[in-house]
Parts: sequence; C-alpha cells; structure tokens
Amino acid sequence: MSQGNNNIKKAGQAYALQATRLLKSGECKFVGGGEPPRLANLYCIALEDLILVFDDDRVPDGDRTQIIVAGAGAENPLGAAGFSKVQQSGNGYQINLPSAVVESAGFRVGGKTSYVGTDGLIIISQGSSDNRLTRALLADRAAQAGVAEDV
Repeated sequence: MSQGNNNIKKAGQAYALQATRLLKSGECKFVGGGEPPRLANLYCIALEDLILVFDDDRVPDGDRTQIIVAGAGAENPLGAAGFSKVQQSGNGYQINLPSAVVESAGFRVGGKTSYVGTDGLIIISQGSSDNRLTRALLADRAAQAGVAEDV
C-alpha cells in the first residue's frame, strides 16, 4: 500500500494534490511507462472528509460503483463528482481535482491531507488515512483487481 501526505493547492480554476511517488508506484499505476508516459484519466467523487480518485481507464464502472456504494452511507453522504486527469508538474506528477469535488468533501487550500492507494484507486483524506473505512475500501479494490494487499 502506497501512501503520503501533502496539501491541496489551487491550480488554475481547480485544485491539485502533488503525489508523485504514489502516482508512479507500481501498486497504483496511474502513471505508466513509455514516452510520453501514460497519464491517467480520473473519476473523482466526494464523500464527507474523503475524495475517491479512480483511474477511469482501468477501473470498470461496476467495480467503481461497488466501491462508492460501500463508502457512502448516513455518515458519508455522496457529494459532487467529476472527471479530471493526472498532470505532469515540474519533475513530478499531480492529481488535478475538480473544484466541486474538493469543496463538497470539505477540503480547503493548504489543508493537511493524507492519501493512500492501490491498483486504480487513491483515497484522499482530511487528517489520517489510517481508518477502518479507508482500509475496507482499499481491500475491496485490491480484491477486485486481484492484488494481494496489506491493509
């Protein structure tokens, strides 16, 4: 399981999270090899205090729906959703995040975030990403992808 910490920043009309190590990790596969490298198309959805970021090209709609439904509930109502892309930024990579998604999840510029990911899914959290819901969603995605995961 790959993880890290960083702050949400403003990027033009939207937001971004610098996450080079996670995006390039063999576990997440959001940035592929080759010249030019494959930069994932993203589907992002807000839950309360969480943003789920899916590799739109690699995670089938049914798998994505299953993860979203498992994450949603009375304590984590669904918020805004939108499409975006991984973007090269300097010597690294960032996750571009739609404004409506960031605001719906209650994040703010400069706010402390943590992120964790597995094959085709990154979960961005306010505060710690080490919680029962995040571990359960990562385990569900790892099972969908057939990946052995230590969560």
